[in-house]
Amino acid sequence: MRKTLRPSPQIVEVWRALLVCVTLVPAFLCSLLFRPGSPLWMILTVLWVAIFLFCYLYYLPARFRSLTLEIADDCFTLSSGVFRRAVKTIAFQNIQFLSLRSSPLHRYRKLCSLVLVAPGGRMQMPGLKEEEARRLVNVFFQKGEET
Repeated sequence: MRKTLRPSPQIVEVWRALLVCVTLVPAFLCSLLFRPGSPLWMILTVLWVAIFLFCYLYYLPARFRSLTLEIADDCFTLSSGVFRRAVKTIAFQNIQFLSLRSSPLHRYRKLCSLVLVAPGGRMQMPGLKEEEARRLVNVFFQKGEET
C-alpha cells in the first residue's frame, strides 16, 4: 500500500495570516525609528514590502506545492523544499513518538501538523485536516500492533 498526502490548501491562508502579523513588526519599527519620507525610511519600507510580496506571492504557495507525505508499507517519506529539495524518511519501527499539533489559527481552520520523532531526528507535516491526521495516527498504531 502506497499513499501520497498533500496539505490542505487552507494552510496557505494560515501561513499568509501569520506573515501579515510578522510583517507588522518591521513596518512599525521603520515608522517609529525613522522619519516617514526620509530616504532611509523609503529604502527600508521598499525592502520590507518587497520581502513581504515575495513571500506572500511566491514562497508560501511554492512551499505548499512542494510538501508531500508518502506512506508506504514500512515508512513515512516527507518531501519538501522551495529552493533546495529535502526528502526525509522514517521507518515505522524507528518512530518513538507521534503527535498532532495545532495553534489556535490552525484549530479555527480545522488543521493540524503531524509530528514524527525518531532517534535520528524529527519530521513535521503541516496543514493536514484533523480527521485525516487522526486517521493516520490510528493506521500507524494498528501497524504497530501487527508487528
